Amino acid sequence: MLKTYMRTKSILLVIFISSVIVFAALSCKKDTPKVLPTLTISISNLSSSTVSATGEIFNDGGAEITSRGICWNISPNPTLTDQRTADGKGVGIFTTTITGLLPGTTYYLRGYANNSVGTSYSNQVVGTTNAVLPMLTTTAASSITTSSFITGGAITFDGGSAVFARGVCWSTNPSPTILNNRTINGTGKGAFTSTLTGLNTNTIYYVRSYATNAVGTGYGEEITVVLYLNTPGPNVTDIDGNIYNSVRIGSQTWLKQNLMATRYRNGNTIPNITDGTVWQNQTTGAYCDFLNSAANGVTYGHLYNYYATTDTRQICPEGWHVPTREEWQTLVDYLGGENIASSKVRVPGIVYWEHDKGTNSSGFSALGGSWRGDDGVFYYSLGSGAYWWTNSTYSSLYPFYAYLYSDPNNLRTGYGPYMEKRAGLSVRCVKD
Repeated sequence: MLKTYMRTKSILLVIFISSVIVFAALSCKKDTPKVLPTLTISISNLSSSTVSATGEIFNDGGAEITSRGICWNISPNPTLTDQRTADGKGVGIFTTTITGLLPGTTYYLRGYANNSVGTSYSNQVVGTTNAVLPMLTTTAASSITTSSFITGGAITFDGGSAVFARGVCWSTNPSPTILNNRTINGTGKGAFTSTLTGLNTNTIYYVRSYATNAVGTGYGEEITVVLYLNTPGPNVTDIDGNIYNSVRIGSQTWLKQNLMATRYRNGNTIPNITDGTVWQNQTTGAYCDFLNSAANGVTYGHLYNYYATTDTRQICPEGWHVPTREEWQTLVDYLGGENIASSKVRVPGIVYWEHDKGTNSSGFSALGGSWRGDDGVFYYSLGSGAYWWTNSTYSSLYPFYAYLYSDPNNLRTGYGPYMEKRAGLSVRCVKD
């Protein structure tokens, strides 16, 4: 009996002690405080726009990791409010690739891990992406003359490395480089202007902007600049069968004779009005010859009122049009300005001009065909000047026109008295 009692008591004592130990263990686990996770990161495979990052969470802090990843910025100590990745849950190793980074830029990266306590961050690593070639554009050519023009470029991104040389390069062959002709126009980002001089007439030039940084030289898009002067263009036939020669002058192609059409492009007739009273009251298209002489019309071309030049049925041959004021100005500028251009566009001698001040080096072949006022009167005399309509207006009453006096010798555009839309001027067509 006693032995049985002692054995039972021993068993109960063991059970009691075991229960106390288990309870104590459970109590200790329940009372262990939760803390922030512990983690670290490293980076590799850095390129101009990407980087690989590897994180490792060593300890979850006694609570489940609900989110983890990498955060980064161009300023130190990035947080979840900056750019970040989301790379799953739990402890262990995770790898991610960050894309869309800027070349030549220093980034700060930290791993993060969230549990119920909060967010923990790893050590910070710093990496600089690889620089690339600069990005830039080429400026369209302007102020084009027979031997020069202005262009330039704009560097929109330096590639992450300082630009220490920039300008434009050019050649008579496509895809010029800095090994060909070039200008040097400072350093750094932004826009710049380049003036090219001493060029050859009747030559096609290929031009690109360039910018050089530590990586190498980047180029803008290629533009083509044509310095034509007195280069034959195509022959042209109007609706009446009149044949015209044309000439290339810079980027433009002009007819070498004033228009002689008596019909619109669709075949409708343009009225020939000789009576001065009828002419001054005309508000639709009409034409005449100077002093109503058909021979003058053959030599100098017809004179048209402004209504004829702007009629939707079109007065110039197919593929050609009445030039705008700006197109006339392009011609003037290309030939060196008002005083210089005037000699280059008019035929020499005193057969068609009162004064011999022309060289016609451009091939434009202007003759002094004079004009008819909006009052129906023929003004001045043949050889005193030439007058051409533009397709531009100063006001509802006055169009712009181009004119060239025999003396003083200038070629310009303007508007003025007796030059309302009912006036009669020559038309010189330019190619579309």
